Amino acid sequence: MTGIKIELTKLECDLAERLALDRIVSADRSYADPLIHNAGNNYIKNHRLGAYGEIAVCKHFNIYPEISGGQDNTDIDCTLNGKRIDVKAADFHQARLLVEKNAGDKGTVDIYILAIVEPPIVWIKGRTSAKRIVRPELITEPRKGKPCYTMEQSSPDFLTYVNKSC
Repeated sequence: MTGIKIELTKLECDLAERLALDRIVSADRSYADPLIHNAGNNYIKNHRLGAYGEIAVCKHFNIYPEISGGQDNTDIDCTLNGKRIDVKAADFHQARLLVEKNAGDKGTVDIYILAIVEPPIVWIKGRTSAKRIVRPELITEPRKGKPCYTMEQSSPDFLTYVNKSC
């Protein structure tokens, strides 16, 4: 496997599970009918993958995650040297980096990192800057008809090294 391999401890895995659960419960409260909101998607799985990815990236950089709990309406998962980071997670190694268009257009994130989650192992596959992914020619519609900025791992703009300078 390529990428940076991060092994989470049981405590870190428990933290990721709790963070995901808090976000799921909080999000459900914001919808009139949570069963309709959650129907037919990988809603719970996506929150779990995201939480594991965030904890692993923060462990790698030795920084604190943004764990305010619930839906805080921010795309920022952590901050490193003043750079705002959003971790995107998947559970298969060929995943593309996807940023929903409405989130990317907000301009609140500087760096996107792709993490592949196989608990308790998380692979940090690479990163790109918001400037390199938020471009009209990268818009596709792979997620439930929602436009996304999409970048393949093979793109020259997808950087496979992830260091402290990010």
